[in-house]
Amino acid sequence: MYKEKVRINKIINELLSFLLKENATSIHININDSDNEVKITILGNVKDFNKDKLNKLKRKLIGSRSEGIEELFWELVGDMNINDELNLLGTMIDESSIDLINSKCLKICVLRKKLKKG
Repeated sequence: MYKEKVRINKIINELLSFLLKENATSIHININDSDNEVKITILGNVKDFNKDKLNKLKRKLIGSRSEGIEELFWELVGDMNINDELNLLGTMIDESSIDLINSKCLKICVLRKKLKKG
């Protein structure tokens, strides 16, 4: 259980770091932790975030969770000074949606399903 909370924390930290690197202001984070999944929504006002950047971000955060890869890489997320940490993040989530609202508010939602032990 603790290990899962640490992974959720790393996901949140990486999304927050991304928005801060984009000079986002007025950042809001919402975490909805249910029995079956954790949904993280983060919003931030951004300037000069064009469609090209949006599409690049969407490609990086395609929910392509892989337990095997996740076990190898989850500790790297947030701890390394590399530009493709969002690609690593994509291996830790099941679904994502990214929208640019009114050309200034970036909304990132990621979903991580809780795996049944058994």
